[in-house]
Amino acid sequence: MAKRKRSTSFAGVGALVQGIGLLVLATFCLWWGWVGFAIGAPIALVLFLKGSAMSISWRCGACGNPIHDKHVRMCAVCKEPIE
Repeated sequence: MAKRKRSTSFAGVGALVQGIGLLVLATFCLWWGWVGFAIGAPIALVLFLKGSAMSISWRCGACGNPIHDKHVRMCAVCKEPIE
């Protein structure tokens, strides 16, 4: 039985969303100071968490093939059952 491996990628759409979150926070702070921070911080936090979740992917522990999500029970390439 193969185990499901969690892999993360630094570059990609998730990193882009996190960067947009930081850009929103910086822009709001520069425009409106503390009020901008109070408005931009929750938006930046949501975008940062969403980007972090987007950067996670799953791989088969036996062959390293990317699998669709964590609920897959069998690898499509090596046909190993996945725990």
